[in-house]
Amino acid sequence: MLVWKKREAYVNLLWIAESDLSMEISRIEYLIQLIHRSVDVYRIEEIRQKPSSLIGLEEEAHALVSRLINEPNSVVSIVGMPEIGKTTLAKIVSEHSAIREHFAYRAWVSIPEQYRDNALHDDVANQVPRTNWLEEVKVSLKEKNCLLVLDNISTKEAWDSVQVEFSKKKDGSKILLTTRDRKVASDASQNPTPHHLRLRTKEESWQLFIHKVQFPPDLPSEVEALPTAKKLVEICGGLTGAIEILVDKISGKDCLTRWSEDLVMDDPPHGLNYLISCLMLFPGDFEIPARRVIALWAAESIPADGNETVEDVTEKKLLELIDLNIIRVVQKKINGKIKACQLPGFLRERCLSKFVSSNGLLADHFHSDDASFANIHGTSKITPTDLCSVNKIYSFLSFDFREGNKPGEDIGNFLRRTIASFRLLRVLDLELVFRPQLPNSIGNLIELRYLGLRWTYLETIPSSIGKLLKLQILDVKHTCLRTISRSIWKLKKLPHLYLNESYRSKFMHQPSASFLKNLQTLWGAFVDEDSPLHDGLRKLTNLRKLGLALELTPSQQERLAGDVAKLKNLLRLRSIDKTGKPQDLCLGSLKDLENLSSLYLFGRLTKPYIISEFPQGLSDLTLSGSGLKDDPMTNLCKLPNLKSLCFYLDSYEGQRMVCTEGGFPQLLVLKFWKLEKLQRWNVMERGMQNLRELEIRSCKRLEVPTGLNHLKTLRELTLTDVPEKLAETIKEKRNDIFRSVVALFPVITVKKLASS
Repeated sequence: MLVWKKREAYVNLLWIAESDLSMEISRIEYLIQLIHRSVDVYRIEEIRQKPSSLIGLEEEAHALVSRLINEPNSVVSIVGMPEIGKTTLAKIVSEHSAIREHFAYRAWVSIPEQYRDNALHDDVANQVPRTNWLEEVKVSLKEKNCLLVLDNISTKEAWDSVQVEFSKKKDGSKILLTTRDRKVASDASQNPTPHHLRLRTKEESWQLFIHKVQFPPDLPSEVEALPTAKKLVEICGGLTGAIEILVDKISGKDCLTRWSEDLVMDDPPHGLNYLISCLMLFPGDFEIPARRVIALWAAESIPADGNETVEDVTEKKLLELIDLNIIRVVQKKINGKIKACQLPGFLRERCLSKFVSSNGLLADHFHSDDASFANIHGTSKITPTDLCSVNKIYSFLSFDFREGNKPGEDIGNFLRRTIASFRLLRVLDLELVFRPQLPNSIGNLIELRYLGLRWTYLETIPSSIGKLLKLQILDVKHTCLRTISRSIWKLKKLPHLYLNESYRSKFMHQPSASFLKNLQTLWGAFVDEDSPLHDGLRKLTNLRKLGLALELTPSQQERLAGDVAKLKNLLRLRSIDKTGKPQDLCLGSLKDLENLSSLYLFGRLTKPYIISEFPQGLSDLTLSGSGLKDDPMTNLCKLPNLKSLCFYLDSYEGQRMVCTEGGFPQLLVLKFWKLEKLQRWNVMERGMQNLRELEIRSCKRLEVPTGLNHLKTLRELTLTDVPEKLAETIKEKRNDIFRSVVALFPVITVKKLASS
C-alpha cells in the first residue's frame, strides 16, 4: 500500500487540462506499481529516509538556527510566497536540538487573517491555549529566554501590535516570524536582511515527490527515470504546495481548487523588468546557465559602484530575483554560487504577456509558430516592415540546435540580410548553434557588447571583430580556433575573453603599443615561447580570473610565476607537452593571494612544498598529475574555507592518506580519481565533519577506508571501477559503517567503467 499525506492547499495545476492530467496520473500509477514490484525482483533494500519536510531546507534551517543563537538581532523574518514552505521551515528550526537547548521557553502562535481567533499549536512544548492570538503573544512574552514563533504575520498592523509588547523584553528572547509580505519582513527584521525562502530545485522537488509517495530509495535505473512523473513535478516549478497537490491527485483526493491570487507574484521592483524579459528569451524548459544570464545583463552596462564590477552587480540582481521567487535555482556550484536557473512554468506564462514585447528582444527557437521563423530560416527577402522591426532589436539569441550545416547557413544568411539594420544590437548569442557563418560585416555592429559563440565549433572568426570597440565579452570557449585574429588587439577596453585551451588557441603578435590592459578574465589561452603573453602577462594588471595552458620550459615558467602571483579570484594552470600530457609545473608561493578562491593545477609540481602555502581563502582545489610523494592531507586539511577537493590522475603517488582530527572543517566534496598507488585512507574522528559527496574512481589498490563512520553528513558515495572487495565490503557493512548518520544514510552507487 502506498501511504499518502493529505493536506489542504491553495493552488492547483491549471496549466494541465483535467483530462490530460487524468491520463498522466494513470501512467504514473502504473509506474508506481512497477516500482513496488521491483522491490522484490531487484531485492531493493529499504533504508531510513530523511523526513520529507527537510528536503532542500537543511542549509536554510542551519542558517536560521545560527542567526537566532549567535546574532544579537532579536527578530528574524522568513519571507516567501504562499505554499513555498515558510511554516515548515519555521517548525524545523523551532524543534532543532540547538534551539531547544538555547531557549528555555518556546511558543508558537499562528496569526489568522484579519485577526481571526486561533489557538496555539498543540505540538510545541510549554504552550497555553488562548482564544485571542495577541493574548497568546502577551502570555508567551512573560516567560524569560523565550523563542516566539509568529506564523503568518500578514499586515504591518499585526506586527506593530507585537512589537509594542516585545520592546519591553531585555532577557535575550527572540522572535522568528513568517510572512508573505516583503515590507512586513523588512520592517520586522533588524540587521541582517530577512531570510528569503527560495523555490526548491528540480532535484529537491523530485526528492520531495518520491518521499511523499514513499518510493524505495534505490531504484533500478530504467524505473528511476519516470519521465512522465518527473515532467509533472518539474511543471510544479519548485512550489511545495503544488507538489503536494500532485501527490493528493494521484491518490484520488480531489484537492484541486481555483488558483489563489495570492500565489501570483507581486510586480517586481523597478529595474528588474528588463532582466525578466531576458529570461523569457530562453525556451520554457531550458536550464539557463547563470553565467549566460549575467553576461546578457552585463551587456546593458548596468552601472557599478565602488570596487564592484558590472558582473558583481548583475549577480546581485540575479540573487534578488531568486529571493523574490521569480526564478528558481536548478544547479549550484560547490562554493554555493548559482550555476543554472529556470523560470518556473506557472510564472513564465504570466511573464510572457507582462514583460516580453516585440521591441528589443528576438529569440530564434526554430519553431514555425515563431513570428521570426520565416525571416531567419526562410529564403524570401525581408520586407521594409521587417527591417524596421529589426532596427529596434538590441538582443538576438538563437536556439537552433540542429546538427549539420543548415543552422550555420541559416544564421549566416539572416545576418547578411539584416546586419545593416541591426544598428542597436548589443547582444549576439549563438551558443550551441553549429558553426554559424559569421559575415565579415559583423564589424558593423558597433554597439555590440556580448558576442557568445561558445560550443559553436567555429574554426575562424572574422577579422572585423576588431571594430567592435564596445565589446564587453567575447566567448569562443569550446570552439576550434587555432589562432586569434590580430585585430583582437584593437579591443583595448575588452574586459572578458574566453578561449579554448584544448585547441591551443594562440594570440598573434600584437602591433606595437597595443595590449588588452583592461582584461579582467582571460580563460583558456595557450602560451608557448612565441606567445605575446609569455612576457606580457604582467601588463594585465586588472586580471581577476586566469586560465592558461603552458608549453614552456621550467626557466620560462619561473619568469611567468611572478606575474601569476598578482592574481585574484580564479587560477587554472596546465603545463603540457606537445601531446597534451602533463609536464613540470613551476609555481611559486601563492600565500599572499588572499582573494584566490579557486585553483586548478595540471602538471608535476617542481616545488611540492607550495601546497603548504596555499591561501587561506581557497574554497575549490583540483590537482592533476602533480606527482606528490608526501601525504598532502597534512597541509590541505588546515585550509579553513576549502569546500571542494579533487585528486585526479597521478596527483598523489604515495600509498597512505590520513585525514586528521578536526581537519577540513568546511569540505563538502572529495574525489579520488586514478590514484593507482593509494592503498590506505584513514578518516580520524571529527575529520571532514561536513562532507556530503565522496567519489572514488579507478583506485585499483585501495582497501576499505577506515573511519568512514565518522562521516556523519555524507549523502552520496560513488565507487567506480574499484576493487570488488572494496565495493562488496562497503555494501555489506553499510549499516555498520554509516550507523552514526541520523538524517539520511548515503546513497551508494557502484559503477564499472566500460572497457575501451
